[in-house]
Amino acid sequence: MKSASLATVKDCEVIFARDNTVLLSGKNPWLFRKDGTFVAKYKTVRKAYDMIFLPGNLAFLDGWLDESYHFISLDTGEILWSHQQKGRRDFTPRKFAATADGKIVYYVYSVKNILHVDQLVLSEKSCTTY
Repeated sequence: MKSASLATVKDCEVIFARDNTVLLSGKNPWLFRKDGTFVAKYKTVRKAYDMIFLPGNLAFLDGWLDESYHFISLDTGEILWSHQQKGRRDFTPRKFAATADGKIVYYVYSVKNILHVDQLVLSEKSCTTY
């Protein structure tokens, strides 16, 4: 994957950008610097249509098709940890929010028209569903 570039991405459905970072996502997410430098491709993350940038140059992604949450370092491109969701979720509504310090992420979603909220405490690598 050494020759990866923005031109190598053939499947892009959403783009997220902040500061020096661009994340392109379709079948799998690709992480680049804004100058086009390749950082990482996440083959284990599938259909990450939602994400939130967090303090400390971190991001949290929802892998819709792989049914997992992923906490990544935008500096190194490393997946710091993942949390397997329990079952498939409806496509909408699905929204992230985080505390100002970025230590807790909230995610609202629905399953069969019933709303749920996951509270993810990043330092504890825990997820509680309400």
